[in-house]
Amino acid sequence: MTPVCNLDDAGLLTGIQLSNVSDQDKIKAERLFDDFANSREGIAGSQIARDLIHAIDDGSINMGSLETLSRHCQTGGAFTACIDPARAISRWLTGGMGMVIPRLVDENGQPVEDYQAICQQIINFVGRNSEA
Repeated sequence: MTPVCNLDDAGLLTGIQLSNVSDQDKIKAERLFDDFANSREGIAGSQIARDLIHAIDDGSINMGSLETLSRHCQTGGAFTACIDPARAISRWLTGGMGMVIPRLVDENGQPVEDYQAICQQIINFVGRNSEA
């Protein structure tokens, strides 16, 4: 699998495009998403996992999905159990290169103060889509 960042005309991150996703990649993704869904109690974890699976099938992860994932990579309290599965998904989405996406939004879903700087870190780490 090859991830690249999608950017808008202003050079801002709009998501991550996934190309060359093999059947083996999809199997690994489903396992990771199942681990994540099982780490969250209730419907929310399953819904987030389903959204990510659909995004993989579509070949692109949008900013809303990245923001949600980032919240779970950097959380605590009742959601502590989902940190490791969320971080495993993050590493996988960034091409298995080990990047854990920093938190992009706060507990109210609002962008964190350094949102654009974090997006730039993601772009620098993953790379840009040369077609954008």
